[in-house]
Amino acid sequence: MFYVRLLLLSLVQGCTPAWATVTDRILFVVGERLVTVSDREFERELARVDPGMPPPFSDPGYDLEQRLVDMAILRALAGDSAVYQPRPADLRARWERVRDAWPGLDEYNAFLNRWGVDDERLQAMLYSRMVVEKYVYRNVGLAVGAAGGGDEDYRAAYQAWMGDQRSRTLVRVAP
Repeated sequence: MFYVRLLLLSLVQGCTPAWATVTDRILFVVGERLVTVSDREFERELARVDPGMPPPFSDPGYDLEQRLVDMAILRALAGDSAVYQPRPADLRARWERVRDAWPGLDEYNAFLNRWGVDDERLQAMLYSRMVVEKYVYRNVGLAVGAAGGGDEDYRAAYQAWMGDQRSRTLVRVAP
């Protein structure tokens, strides 16, 4: 009853009552990077239209939250090294492939609006994904390929290698 009176009083006086709404939640802190619920849900939707990730990331048994933590670890390890940076033409092609994966421009724009991003921000996100992919490829994929291994070998080698990377990074789970 108190809240109804407060609401009516504030409306009569021309002010808007303040309401606290949870809009996102931190799941993990990986080094200095945050992984949130919205990151998880965005990744779930983006992965459907951007399956460009190397075999370890396309493993259906690879937990989505663990994948996001691992990607944050790998992105930090790759840093700004030119070796892992995608060429502008490759980034543009990847972005165009994602854009064109939607049935039409209206659906693509609805996707952008749903996540509060624009083309430039989406390209920045794709850039980070591509850096991680190149980092994994150069540190695991090349050796697996040279040994004549397939996707399962790539996944196994990646998980073994990633275990070592995880052990060197502080990952805090949010309460």
